[in-house]
Amino acid sequence: RRQVWLPESDKHAKRPRTWVEPMLAQLCAFTGAGSIKHDDFVDSCSQAIRLLMDKNMLSAMKLDKKGSEPEYVPPKHYTNPYAS
Repeated sequence: RRQVWLPESDKHAKRPRTWVEPMLAQLCAFTGAGSIKHDDFVDSCSQAIRLLMDKNMLSAMKLDKKGSEPEYVPPKHYTNPYAS
């Protein structure tokens, strides 16, 4: 199980910013191709997360079985096979 943290609202503690609500609703409703009418947020978020992870700018954290404390997983180191 993986988690993505969302920006917190300045006005409402422990709630996401208002622009996050539509994005979060779409991400949570998505279950696969054709499951929702519009999946633009899903596409852009998944591509951004993948790109950031590939460039070692974002790392994954795994939760323990109880889901309480995250365990840090260092990013994988990738090398460019075409670099000299």
